[in-house]
Amino acid sequence: MRCEECAQALGGYLDGELAAAVVVAFEAHLRVCKPCGGLVASCRKTIEIYRSHNGKCAAAPLPPALHRKLVMPPSERERHPRS
Repeated sequence: MRCEECAQALGGYLDGELAAAVVVAFEAHLRVCKPCGGLVASCRKTIEIYRSHNGKCAAAPLPPALHRKLVMPPSERERHPRS
């Protein structure tokens, strides 16, 4: 997997939506590519911080779809697509 492919798969990886074979390739890439590993860690930390503040840490309100993606786990987003 190349960095560009890793960036494209990042959302699915963080949400646990990738096929097993893609996860294997993604994680193999992360083991050898520090920039991509840092990107994944940064995204995870951003989500963690946002969730720990109950979505109230943004300087300006986020669009509802982005707020939903950051706050709700993937399984909840599927049940509440517009909440």
